[in-house]
Amino acid sequence: MLNKGMIKVAFISVSHKSISLVSTGGLETFAIYYLNQLKRSNYKITLFAAKETDLSLFPGIDFVDLFSLADIQEVKDEDLESKAFTLNYSMFQYASLAKVLKRKDEFDIVHFSCAQWYAASILSQNTDKLIISTIHVNNLKENPLNYVLNNFKKTYLVNISNFSSIPFSNYENRETVYNGIDLNLFPFQVSSDSYFGWLGRIAPAKGLKEALLAAKKADIEFTASGPRDFAEYYQKEIVPLLDNKRKLIYPLDLKTKGKFLSSAKAILLPIQWEEPFGLVMIEAMACGTPVIAYNRGSVPEILRDGLTGFIIDPDDEDRPGKGGWIIKKQGIEGLVEAIKRIGEIDRRACREHVEVNFSVEKMVNGYEKVYETVIGKNKL
Repeated sequence: MLNKGMIKVAFISVSHKSISLVSTGGLETFAIYYLNQLKRSNYKITLFAAKETDLSLFPGIDFVDLFSLADIQEVKDEDLESKAFTLNYSMFQYASLAKVLKRKDEFDIVHFSCAQWYAASILSQNTDKLIISTIHVNNLKENPLNYVLNNFKKTYLVNISNFSSIPFSNYENRETVYNGIDLNLFPFQVSSDSYFGWLGRIAPAKGLKEALLAAKKADIEFTASGPRDFAEYYQKEIVPLLDNKRKLIYPLDLKTKGKFLSSAKAILLPIQWEEPFGLVMIEAMACGTPVIAYNRGSVPEILRDGLTGFIIDPDDEDRPGKGGWIIKKQGIEGLVEAIKRIGEIDRRACREHVEVNFSVEKMVNGYEKVYETVIGKNKL
C-alpha cells in the first residue's frame, strides 16, 4: 500500500499550447483534471511544463518551467503536421525529459505525458528506474513502433483505451487506464436548447466538415467551437458550409464549454481518424448530452449505442462492430437518421455512464495502481 503523503511525483507535460483556462487540447486538459485529483489524493507533485502555464490551475503543486512556447517559433497559420513544426516541437519534448531525468533521484515517480511518448522509452535506458509514459496518441508506424518496444523496455506504458493498446499487447510493462474528467466542471442539464454541437480542433481528422454536411441535410441548428489549427482546411472546406443556421463560435475554455455542451441536443463527432479516446465524448455525456459518432477507434468503448447516443458506420470498411448498430445507414445518411432519433436517448443515462466509468477519481485510482507497480519494480 502506498504512503501517498510520502510519494513524490515528477509530471512532465510538454505541449505547443499553454496549460490554461483556454486550453482546448487533450494533453492540457488531461493535466488539469489528473494533477488536481492526484493532489487531492495527497501526493507531492512537481509539474514540469512551459513557463506560460497558468499556475492558478494547480494550487498546492510545485512548478518548474522547462522552456517558453515562444522558443518553438510557431508561426501564424502554420501547418501543425508539417515536418518542420513536428521536428521542432518534438525536440522540446526530448529536451524537457532529459532535464527532468537529471533530477530523477528526487522523485519516486517520473510520469511523462507528451505527444512523443517514445521519448521516455529511449531516454529511460540511461536510468536505473522505470519511468511512466502515457500514450495519448501513437504516431509511430508498425516497424518503428516494434523497434522501440523491442529495444527499449525500461518504461511503463499506459494506454488510454483498449483500442489504442492493440499494437502494444505484447509489451510486458503496460496498463490501460481510461481518461476521466472532473464532473464538477460539467453540470448535468435535463433539457437542452435547440442546437446540435461540435467541439474540437478544426482539423480534417476531427470531422467538422462532415458534421456540417449532416447538419445541412437534416436542416438543424448547429454550432461548432474550436481553434482553427488548419487554416487552408478552414477556408476551403468549412467557411463555404457556414450560414445563419450553421455557425462557428470562438474556442471555449474550461469555464464555458460545460454550458455549451449541456445546452446542446447532441454532439456530432463524425471523426475521420482512429480516435484513441476522445475527451469531448465523456465531457458531453457528463452534461447529459448524447453523442453521435462514427465507428472509428475507441468510440465503441466510450459510447453505448442507443443508450448514450448513436454509433454510425462511416463507410463500407469492415471495422469491429460494423452492421451491429441500431442505425443501419452509413455516413452522412446515418448521421441524419441519428439526429432525427436523438429524442430516444435518456440524458440521465448519459450522465450515469460517465459517473460510473469515466470520473477523474476512477482515472487516478487506475494510475495509483500503476504507480504502486512501478515503485515496487524499482525497489527490486
